[in-house]
Amino acid sequence: MGHAQGKIFSAYAYNEVRPAEFNYVDCRPKTLNILICTANVFGFQSKHASKIFECIKNIRKDTDDCVILGFQEVNHFDKSRFENNLPEFRICAPWKEKQFCFNTLAFFSKKISNVSWRHVKLPYFPRTPLRFAVMAEFGGLKLANTHLIGGKYDDKHWLRFEDGREKQISAIIDENADIIIGDFNADCQTNFPLVKYWEKLLGNKRNLPKLLRYLNGVHQYLSERNYESAVERNKIHSTTAFNNVADWIYLKKSLKYKIKEWGEIPAISLEMSDHNFLWVRLEIEATERQ
Repeated sequence: MGHAQGKIFSAYAYNEVRPAEFNYVDCRPKTLNILICTANVFGFQSKHASKIFECIKNIRKDTDDCVILGFQEVNHFDKSRFENNLPEFRICAPWKEKQFCFNTLAFFSKKISNVSWRHVKLPYFPRTPLRFAVMAEFGGLKLANTHLIGGKYDDKHWLRFEDGREKQISAIIDENADIIIGDFNADCQTNFPLVKYWEKLLGNKRNLPKLLRYLNGVHQYLSERNYESAVERNKIHSTTAFNNVADWIYLKKSLKYKIKEWGEIPAISLEMSDHNFLWVRLEIEATERQ
């Protein structure tokens, strides 16, 4: 990807006496090496789901200042699974709400101690599951992990949700997210997917523009709001069993960052999930407020 151009955070030290009514915060520029991984774990239902954490650990490096793991389709009774397998991580999850299939963030850093997070409810559409984003703030950055509307149950009624993903991602953008990761349930290809599945659900052929918006309009929406994918679509083989890419890592174009490497964990072929896991390792300018 190269890196996006943007403002570099800076701070200056002054020796003069400052007025008492101002509260100055020391903000020092920092370059962070961050590993980010998004993983739809399918409720840990797959045959070898117990190997998920082990495979993710294998992509970590000692040079990683921060490791951020975004999980989708986690259940409230999985709490001990995370505590046992990621003991050094701060787990950001709404365990007390006893929801099914929610999102979880696991955060580890050698350099940043202050991490805050919250659960953001996304626009709701009748007859579909509630959708949320877990929003974490660290080192002057905000990262959201989400799971947007879509999938085989929502697809049956897709005409009701033509712009549903755009509305949900808009709610995340309104929270000033710098990085958005997760299962978007949407590829970004604009060619019509010629499979019997969609031929059956299309109905009137005049609905094709609406269908294409439902399928991949969220990517154009993000681009128009100055976000870009960390990995180009044509470089990703597939993240689902349907030979498409549903899992993404987006960053604001205004961030100053550089993608150092990226990859996929083949969780489908390893029978760990019904999604492959996408990860990137990047160098980014961040500002930690002290």
